[in-house]
Amino acid sequence: MIRKIAGIVSFLVGLLIIIGFPWIRHYQPEQMARTGVLVGIVLLGLGVYLMKT
Repeated sequence: MIRKIAGIVSFLVGLLIIIGFPWIRHYQPEQMARTGVLVGIVLLGLGVYLMKT
């Protein structure tokens, strides 16, 4: 049960990072936006994995 909750939280945080980071490109360098999207994808994958186990 705890894994599923952690998976859902991780998935949602990853989705928020993927959606939100590129939009604030005006306030940060483009490399940081790309790194944020990469971290978001990793969190999405981790969240899906945790929800399946």
